[in-house]
Formats: sequence, structure tokens, C-alpha cells
Amino acid sequence: MDPLLVWGLFPRLLGVVYLVAFASLLGQVVPMAGAAGVSPIRLLLRKVRSDYPLWRCVLCFPTLLWMRADDWCLRLLVVLGMAGAVGAIYGGQWAIVCLAVCWVCYLSLQHAVFLAYPWECLLLEAGFLALFLPAPLALPELHASALPLPAVGWAFRWLVFRMVFGFGKLKFWGTHPKELGYLRAFFVAVPLPSPLGWYGYHLPGWFMRLGLLGLFLIEVPGPFLVFVPGWPRLVAAAGIAGLMVAIQLTGNYGHFNLLMLALCLPLLDTDAWLFDQPLDGVLWPVGHLLTHAVVLVLFVGGLVYLPANSWRSLAWLYRPSQFKGPAVLRGLFAFYRLLAPFRILHAYGVFPAGSFPAVRVVPVIEGTRDGVTWTAYPYRWAMAEPDSPPVWVAPHTPRLDHFLFYEALGGDVSGFLASSFSGGNPYLFARPSGLERLVQRLLEGSPAVLSLFQGNPFPDGPPTAIRVSLYLLTPTTLEERARTGAWWHREYLGPHLPPADRDDAVWSEWLPEPELFHPDDVIWMLRAPRLRALYDRARAGEDVGEVVADPAAGIAAADVDRFWDDLVVRATPDERRDWKDLAAVVGRVREGFSPEQLRLFERVLGRLCLALYARLEPHLFEVETHFHLHLLICHVVAEGRAAYDAVYRDPALAAGHLARMTTETGLFLTAVFWCDKLAYHARKFRLLMRFYVPTIRPGHSGFVQLIPFLAGHFEEPGEERYPTFARQIADGEWVRVDE
Repeated sequence: MDPLLVWGLFPRLLGVVYLVAFASLLGQVVPMAGAAGVSPIRLLLRKVRSDYPLWRCVLCFPTLLWMRADDWCLRLLVVLGMAGAVGAIYGGQWAIVCLAVCWVCYLSLQHAVFLAYPWECLLLEAGFLALFLPAPLALPELHASALPLPAVGWAFRWLVFRMVFGFGKLKFWGTHPKELGYLRAFFVAVPLPSPLGWYGYHLPGWFMRLGLLGLFLIEVPGPFLVFVPGWPRLVAAAGIAGLMVAIQLTGNYGHFNLLMLALCLPLLDTDAWLFDQPLDGVLWPVGHLLTHAVVLVLFVGGLVYLPANSWRSLAWLYRPSQFKGPAVLRGLFAFYRLLAPFRILHAYGVFPAGSFPAVRVVPVIEGTRDGVTWTAYPYRWAMAEPDSPPVWVAPHTPRLDHFLFYEALGGDVSGFLASSFSGGNPYLFARPSGLERLVQRLLEGSPAVLSLFQGNPFPDGPPTAIRVSLYLLTPTTLEERARTGAWWHREYLGPHLPPADRDDAVWSEWLPEPELFHPDDVIWMLRAPRLRALYDRARAGEDVGEVVADPAAGIAAADVDRFWDDLVVRATPDERRDWKDLAAVVGRVREGFSPEQLRLFERVLGRLCLALYARLEPHLFEVETHFHLHLLICHVVAEGRAAYDAVYRDPALAAGHLARMTTETGLFLTAVFWCDKLAYHARKFRLLMRFYVPTIRPGHSGFVQLIPFLAGHFEEPGEERYPTFARQIADGEWVRVDE
């Protein structure tokens, strides 16, 4: 294929993808991020600005919404993005400028609607790289005005390699040789299966084994062919394109397949080679030097990101473990951490090694006016009823319906798993989850949020209470489908969220103070000027009472005294060691203090933890992760003021506390303040362990290591009706175990 035609068509196809992506957001951006939306971006930006200096705000949260974040501004960003996409499709001398408009507008929406799906990460990365392409000629001409620099063409091949191999390395590394049932679950146990995917679930085992072999060839050895000129590159392009068509037909992954098909087009420039560029053109003119420098940064960064996966992509550079090790590595990580907010690099790979049962777990939102009759809010696309049909909705990304899939299994980023999934925005770790905020909007009767649903079951006014129940969907047989018309068997699993009344305090509790960030987000705490000052003063050994109290931040010395004298003493040592009476302790605390007082005490705890962290950090302790260090610090705080002061003065005493610490004593204060959140995690962990045994790998948050512990707590007898599944090694198929 004529290279000029290849590079003339590619930016236009990228424009088509941008157009689809922005059009998908047009009706969702205000319900998700508007003033009456689930996560009002104006409140978030206001909170960020109050905690950080302006330069930090702009560099860490790059968005045009800093100028104004009203609902009309959100819509304007989407419309501008669509206009830029049309300009890129048309071509001409302003085509690359139009692509730049698309990229800036899309980047500006990342925190508003949490653009974290792999196809959204890929569009941001490909969109940035496309800014270094020559402009395509204006329509009706389809060719490019010139060929890109060889390094730029190679960078696109490197991007395709990282995406496809990233999925393959995650999927097949560690998979059992007899794991033959992988595709059966892939057809239906995904965010939004298609009708063809539902029928594909019923295909025989030999087809699944053959399909898995084809998947392996395309995703593991196949990507290496993109670097080989000639027919091998065509083979890679054909294999990847064929896989994208198959995925598009059997699932719904937003604009992923459309974007990957567009990225296959540069592979049709089969004779291009990295070393086509003469050496005298590498450094001159200056534009060439800049372009080659960018490609080098992207190449090295791609290697740095390669071991991670899609969901750790935004978080791993902020993990405390990245601040240790050789100075060269720490410097490298620091450099890419500076670039991370601009989303020009990502890790790829979603589906884990090993298969899982071919079932669906779905949360159903139900409202009531009398406390007796509960009526479900109907979803537009997500399957929740026996007669809910699988759908074809891609390349549109229905954000609520996709979100429900991850929420059902505990993947919401507001909880203690936030440090694994939500890097770049520490405010996502919050007491009210995204689903709880959505419930509050429904209780308010927000028209914007109601537009995300198929209909409003309460047209005469919002309900008085809403609960979220969990259901299991299993595909019916082909015979049952023909006989009854049902697509799924449905059974109740238990509560997902308890009944909630309208509570306007949710919006004041939503965005945490820096003291209340996730324990693993220590970098974000230290970026906040007032906490950095606390840390430096504590590191220097100043009096801890003077360090922790900060009237300018609303924390007086009397508040610190009350924390020690009124709160910490409410639990006995036996109650901290044995959680059988934890509910009673939490009840005493909630009866004795108002929610505002507890919030203040929690901030005091956060400041005490940071101060002691500053003292302990230079010393080495046998703790597995940073989260375990946090548990040790909380254990010392729970021991009382005298014990805390002693360790603060002499950090070596912490070793003795470490020897006495248990998971119960280390997590006790967290359980007092975050009892409901830990109970939610415990329910999700118990459910997850019926389906899949999570593998704890190096680099994971220490909280992940608490899965077995938490799964054994917070259980209400008779509430949970979780089934148990087991995998048959002989054929890789999953069967339900009748206990």
C-alpha cells in the first residue's frame, strides 16, 4: 500500500475515533461530572485548589476546566473535541492542530469522568503521538503531505506491540496448561456481552481450546512481527485486525476495537524501518531533534510501564515502593511521575491469568416509598433481569453500565483498593463511594443522573429510601432460550449496599482532607504544603503536640487532647486484640461523638500517623509494605499517648511494638472510623473468593494481603447466599459446587 496513502488515512481514522469518543460523552459528562452529577468536577477542583499551590494544581490535574467548570463548560469541551475531530477528518494544514484540540479536550475530561478504561488510555497515548505526524492533504485528497519521520512510524508500531503483548503477557503468564475454559467466561462474564457472545458461550469445548490457541498466537508471538518489514508485518496486522473484529462482535469495549483497527493501518507501511533516517537528520533541524527526544522518552517509558497492567497503570508510579531502591531507578520513576498526569504513557493488560466462572454478578438499584415494596431502576444496557438481552452498544461507552460490572465485585476506587487503581487523584479515596453518591442523586431526583437509566420508576417524585441488591445471572441453555425467551437464570446473592435515606452530608464528606488520603498516598500528603511542614517539623524532632495541632487547619491543641483522653480510651486492650466486640466499640464511639467530631478526630489521627511516619521513615523495620508500616503506626497510637510519645522520642522502640502487633491491633482504629467501608470490602472479598483466588504479587498494596483476614469478619449470618465454584483441571470448565 502506498505509504503516503497509509499516513494520509491514519490521522483521519484517528479523528473518527475521537468523534465517536466525544459523541459518547456528550450525554454523559453532565450526569457524571456536572453540578448535580455523581462526581461534581467543580467541587473537586475547588478542593484541590484549597490544598495545593496553583502550579501544583495545573501540573498534577491538567485541565481547561481550571478556567471554569460549569455544566456548559463540560458540554463545550465535548463539542470542541467533536469539532476538532471533524477538522482532523477533513485534513489540510490545520489537521494536526485539530488533533491537538481533540487531545487537550479529552485530557481535560480525565478527572471529570475518570478516563481510565484501556481504550481511553490508548486514545490519549495515540493522540499525543499523532501530533508529530505530517498533516494529511485536504479532502477529497486522501494522501499525506509527507511521510512521518521513521522514528514516529516506529513509535506507532511500538505502541501496537505494547497494547497487544500487554494483554497477552497478563493473560497467559501463569495460566495452567490445561486452562481450557477461558473463552467461555470471556463471552458472558464481561462488562457488557453481545448477543453473539451469549451464543458463543454455548459453543463446544474444542472451539474454546482452538480459540484460546489463536488468542495466544496473536497476543504473544504475533506482536513481535510488527517490527519485521515485509509480509511478517502484514501477518501481524491481519491477525490483530481479525481479533479486533471478533472482539467487536462478541463484546462491548467502547471504541477499543475501532481504535486498534485504526492503529493497524500504519502496519500497512510494510517497508518502513527505524533506521531509514540518515544520521545527519536525527539532530537537525531542531524539530527532528525534539521529535526523536520524545520518541526516546516514549520508548524507555514503555519499557518501564511494561510489567504493569491496565488497572495499575495510573497508580503504580505513586506507590511508596517506587521511592526505594537504587538512585537511578528512583530518578527514572520520578521523571515519568512528572509526565504521568499528561497521560502520554500507559501499561496495558486487563484479563488475569486463569479462567473464571461464566456467570454475571450485577448490583440492582431499588427504591421504595413505604419500606415494603421495592422497585428497580431499569438500566439502559446492563443486564439485570432474566429477559434482559445482551446488546451491541460499542463503540459507545455507557459509563454507568460499565461501572456496575466492576462495582459488583468490589472494584470501586473509593475504597482501600484505591491506591492500586486510582493513581493521579488521591481524592478518589473517600467515605461515600461513587455508587453511594449516585444513590443520593436519585434520592434528590436529579434529572441529569436519571437520564443515565432507561426510565424513572418514580415519576411523581423520588423515593424515600434506596438500597442496592446483588444478583447472579447465569446463561440459560439454547433450549430454554427458545422455549421461555429468557436469556438468564437470576438468583439473589445478598445486599450490596444497605437502604439509604437522603443525606446531604454526603457531599461535605465526599472529598477528603490531605490527612485522610489513603495511607499509601503519602506522596500526595507531602505535596500538600501544610502537611509537608508538619512532616519536616516532626522529622526534626519538634514537640509532637505543637506539630500536630494547627489552628489554621481547624485543629486546636484541645482537639488533640480530646482524641487521646476521650476517644482512644473507649476501647480496652482486649477489644483491640479480639474483634468479637468491634460492633459494640463502634456503637459506643458513634453514640459519644457527632459525625463532625469524628471527622475531626480522624484528621487528628492522620496527622499523628504522618508525624510518627516522619520519625520512623529513616529507620528500618521488618514490615512487608508501606501499608503495614501504617498499621504499625496505628497500633502505637491505639496503645495510648504515653506509648506514642515514647516511640516519637525514640523510634527504636517501634521494634518492640512490631513484635506485639497483630492484624487486629494494627487495623483497629481504621475499623473504628471506616467500619462500613471495611464491611463492604469483606463482603466483596468473600464473594470474590468463591469465584477466583486472587494472586498477591510484589508491588501490590499491603491492603490486598488483608483479603483473607477481612473475609473472615463483618459477616451477617443469613445475609449472603454466595455460591461456590470449582474448576475442573481435566477440561478447564467451571462447575458449581453444591455445599
